[in-house]
Amino acid sequence: KKEEFLPLELIICTFIHELAHTITLPEKHQVQYVPQTILNLQPLSNLNKNKMSKKELQEWVQIHHCGTFYKKFADLLKEAEKLDIFFLPKPCSRSAGSKFDARFLSRFDQIDVEMSASGFQIGRTPRFSYCSSSSPTSKTKYLVALVLMTGGKKSVKSVVIEKGDKGGFLSCLLEEGRKKGRLGKKLQLEVVALPQQTVIKTEECLVERYYII
Repeated sequence: KKEEFLPLELIICTFIHELAHTITLPEKHQVQYVPQTILNLQPLSNLNKNKMSKKELQEWVQIHHCGTFYKKFADLLKEAEKLDIFFLPKPCSRSAGSKFDARFLSRFDQIDVEMSASGFQIGRTPRFSYCSSSSPTSKTKYLVALVLMTGGKKSVKSVVIEKGDKGGFLSCLLEEGRKKGRLGKKLQLEVVALPQQTVIKTEECLVERYYII
């Protein structure tokens, strides 16, 4: 868009991503063995496995975001961290694995660019912090996954929380948990643990934990 500045973190991360493509050859896989989320990342791809015939599912397709690509991407990101150029956000817990795992990087790739341009934090760049938006501001947004327990059933909901929202980050998290759980307006909340493994008890719902994606 005209007269709109992009976050420096987004530009640097995108550059590293594209640089990884320059040193990775695409691989050919049968469509039926490629997750739909990976198919969606391929350039000019409009493949929808749910609408394909058995014969079409057996066809071969070039995969640019293959396992080898994410290994190269991870190697470049590690070097970028050593040079203080770019740091990916850390996973919520040890059980979530390394932020350099292919699964984590694949999910990171699926973040909407528009979200980053509007203030969603995708990382930080200490080396260029004098012109960076990496420090939390009133416009910083976080993509949060809530694990909800309602009536004995577990569900995962993704929400966007703005750091500067009225009432603070946690209050907004609780409010979004209430909305996602489709609960009534009257709600008693009790914070049991903070910050990354947070349990929120209510009469109708239990937010088992949350983590920043």
